[in-house]
Amino acid sequence: DSLSSAVSELQKAGALGVFHIAARGSIINEGGLLSKMFPPPSPEQCLVQFLVPDSEKQRITDAAIASARLDKVGSGAIFSISCNNAHFTSNFPLTGGNDDSSLTSEVNALEAICCICEKGVAEDIAQAALSAGAPGPTVTFGEGGGIRDKIPLLRMTKGPEKEFVWCVVDRAESNEVFTNMARAGRITEPGRGFMYSIPVSD
Repeated sequence: DSLSSAVSELQKAGALGVFHIAARGSIINEGGLLSKMFPPPSPEQCLVQFLVPDSEKQRITDAAIASARLDKVGSGAIFSISCNNAHFTSNFPLTGGNDDSSLTSEVNALEAICCICEKGVAEDIAQAALSAGAPGPTVTFGEGGGIRDKIPLLRMTKGPEKEFVWCVVDRAESNEVFTNMARAGRITEPGRGFMYSIPVSD
């Protein structure tokens, strides 16, 4: 609900080239017959991304927290990932600021985990992440392609729709969360998807 006002305030603060992606959240499901018949709702969410120089990061983060009320429990989260190299066209609206190439120290010792899987599997992976202690995994949607695109017969058996499960966890817990998510999605089996983790700087 706070998306339009938050994006507007971020743009006023200087965040240009803002992308937003439709997503849904996950809540703990205790299981049982009733929850299978009446599954809990998956809260609608939106993932907002933009590139900013390190010199502008704190100011724009503060604007995001204020405009989206991220200081309130359950209203969302914000994190940054260091970008070592970016390629974009000359007319891409990049946020201004000092050209500073220094990387931020990873004071929080957090990791962002992303699992890309087949459509319909994300809920099991999100539940595994929640059970392992990850706070509020977010599911986004996309489309994938690969060698099967060139083989029409096999392409019929595997659709291009993909789901992405994102969560940010303490580095001390990341191995357990990562393993539980991989096990729930059977990621080690061929064609099931893949996972990666990225250090979070803030």
